Amino acid sequence: QVQELVDKIAAEDEMESKARGDKQQETQAALRQFMVDQKEKQEAMERAEQEEFRRIEQYAADKRAREERLAAEKEEIEKEKKRVLNAMLGKMEAKSKEAEELELLRNDLHLEELEAESRRREEVQMRKKLE
Repeated sequence: QVQELVDKIAAEDEMESKARGDKQQETQAALRQFMVDQKEKQEAMERAEQEEFRRIEQYAADKRAREERLAAEKEEIEKEKKRVLNAMLGKMEAKSKEAEELELLRNDLHLEELEAESRRREEVQMRKKLE
């Protein structure tokens, strides 16, 4: 009867030890699985961050290119405006110079006409004196 009791206690101890071992293995397996899951989550987060960073960099590059293109277009427009303005100023200057020359010629002609008239009068007076 004592032996039975000893055997029974030994069997219970063995079952408890086995249960503890099983529980320990189960805990270790769960811990390993948790570590694997955490690593996968971390890698997924890093990939997502890298993708977001890549998208941000692409957006910034596109924006820079767009701004450079707009600045170049604006510069071209300004150059064209200056060219047109200079052409207009050149034409206006030429017209003004032409008008000045025309006015000068008119004045010269008028002066010549006055001088011719004056000479004609003098000739008429000289003829009268001679007659």
